[in-house]
Amino acid sequence: MGITKFLCFLFVLLLLPKQIVSQIDTDFKSIDQWSTKQILKDTGLVAFTEHLIEPGRNEAERLRAIFTFIAHFLEYDNSSAHPGAKRKNQNIYDILRNKKGICWDYAQLLNKMSQIAGIECITVVGFSRDIEAARPVARQPDHAWNLVRIDSEYYLLDVTWASNTKSRPDAFQRLFATDYFLTNPELFIKNHFPAIPAFQLLDCPIAFEAFEYNEVPPSSSNCKFNFRDSIDSYKSLSYLDQKIKEAHSVYISLPNEKNNRIWGHAILDKALDLKENGDFHFEKGDHQEAKVKYDQALVLFADGEKRTDLFPWQKEAKGFCLLNYAQILYRLHYQSDQSFDIVIYNLKQARDVLASLHSSSISIQSALQQIDHQISVLE
Repeated sequence: MGITKFLCFLFVLLLLPKQIVSQIDTDFKSIDQWSTKQILKDTGLVAFTEHLIEPGRNEAERLRAIFTFIAHFLEYDNSSAHPGAKRKNQNIYDILRNKKGICWDYAQLLNKMSQIAGIECITVVGFSRDIEAARPVARQPDHAWNLVRIDSEYYLLDVTWASNTKSRPDAFQRLFATDYFLTNPELFIKNHFPAIPAFQLLDCPIAFEAFEYNEVPPSSSNCKFNFRDSIDSYKSLSYLDQKIKEAHSVYISLPNEKNNRIWGHAILDKALDLKENGDFHFEKGDHQEAKVKYDQALVLFADGEKRTDLFPWQKEAKGFCLLNYAQILYRLHYQSDQSFDIVIYNLKQARDVLASLHSSSISIQSALQQIDHQISVLE
């Protein structure tokens, strides 16, 4: 090949989008054949994953090996898919043992194996849509899939639907001549709406209404949304804060009572974690840090309670949080001239919460007696 022809060819490649270049350079047939022949043994998931990805020459091929293995290894568990069904798989090891699961299980297994392979992966929760059926889109999130980062670029994939369609193409594959592996985001959005807008991987994220009625994503020419920065911001959050953000985003898209309750419980999960953190510092004698954690926990308990009723165990945790907070305030105020009014107030709040449980448990009855004694002394 002459120098001029080579330079022209290189110039054309540089102009092609990165996704197109990777599709030209990668043939997954050999990887797929290899993956479908592998049998999970008792060596453990880490050792098996490392063995599974050995033929992969790059991140895309290693991810493909994981994707294809899961699509053929797991069977969709229809008995666990209907509303109200009890989840059979509580962790990755249950998924591997049962060899069955729902979309969440497929996505979580792909997430775990990708992490073992050194591939950045996020489990995405959102809404699905049948592009041919007339049935309405669910009012709460009903599907899970994955977002991965390969060679510094983000991609979308759905191993559950790849598994369900491995014997024959579905309407999406038939209409758009593509599959669910590293799918073009502008096609993926046609039947996948993530709770977090950034996970659409679109320069102009569409609203839920546009997804529901299959409106074409808007042109990105006038958009300034940077989904990469938003994804980085999401990744910087703790797991519990990610769940709060996810639930809040769902409620913004579909502000109904159930989504508000789900958001409330995500907030309460964070409150419980802060309460336990406060207990840890209290036991260590670090009263100032314990106060900070209890302060934060009580704010979130109040916020969560605006959105949903507390379960008895959540109410009990709130009551003991108020009680311990009062103990901390007493210790911090003991050697100062400050009034104990705030201590008494929190003791009374704790009493009201714990008494409302009408529980005969020794711990709660003992706490109520302690509270009454302390209030009588301070007043």
